[in-house]
Parts: sequence; structure tokens; C-alpha cells
Amino acid sequence: SNFCHVPSDQCLGMHDVSNIYRVPLLIEEEGILDSLLAKLDLERHDTPLLAEWNSLADLVDSLSVEVRIALVGKYTSLEDSYLSVTKALNHASFAAERKLEIVWIDATDLEPEMEQKDASKYTAAWQGLKAVDGILVPGGFGDRGVEGKILAAKVAREN
Repeated sequence: SNFCHVPSDQCLGMHDVSNIYRVPLLIEEEGILDSLLAKLDLERHDTPLLAEWNSLADLVDSLSVEVRIALVGKYTSLEDSYLSVTKALNHASFAAERKLEIVWIDATDLEPEMEQKDASKYTAAWQGLKAVDGILVPGGFGDRGVEGKILAAKVAREN
């Protein structure tokens, strides 16, 4: 704070936490909320949901039984493309008290043409698809990967 003209009481130290749900708890614990409320001239209100939030953070830390879900899509190398889907899967896994592992499978790797083009990718994709507890095939646009998505849906339906 000495080198940037910020008062030391307005410098906040945030250390690493075990999961993102611990951040609001750390903010509360460190008194940062009170400092922000004072600076913004706002009143403090009860935080009755903090106990539930703490329970969620504890739950996330305690998860040990894994659930493996295949996410079959066209943009699996860009995981942020499916951010809302992965967040939904995470929260569903919390509700089921399972630790989520997402197995990313490129839909085009499941298509018969890939067996000729790159047999190792084809084999790895099919092995990955058959070794999971569930399969999610999100929607998409365009023709690329459609056949692989249909094949993945067929495996999910039949197994």
C-alpha cells in the first residue's frame, strides 16, 4: 500500500481456499464485508444463508465418491464453450453428493471416418465413452460432429 497510495486498512489479503464456495466465507471471516459496507456507507443485514453456504463448502470439500460424465461435443478443446453446462453438472453432482469428473469427448472422434483417419483417437474416444457413468450431449449448430453425437446418444440410450 505504501507504493500505490492506498491506505493499508483498505488492502485485502486473500489466500488460496479449497474451493470457490469458501471465498464468501473468507470475506466474512476477514471482516472485508464490514470494511466495504463502511466505505460504501451501507447498512449490514443479517446473512441467514451463510450457514447453508458453509454447509455447501464443507460438502464440496468432503466429496470422495466419483461420478464420471462424458461430455460429447464439437468444441471440447475450448472447455469454456460449455461453461454453463459444466457448472450445471457440478451443481447436480453436489446434490447427488458425488465428485464430478468430466470426460471430454470430441464428437467427430466417434464417427466412422475417424477410424480411418486416426485410429488411436477413434479408439480412445469410444473407450472413454464406454467407461463413464453418464453421457451428456449438448446441443449445437452445424453439421460437423452430428453423427458422433447421435452415436453417443445411442450408446446412452442402450446401456
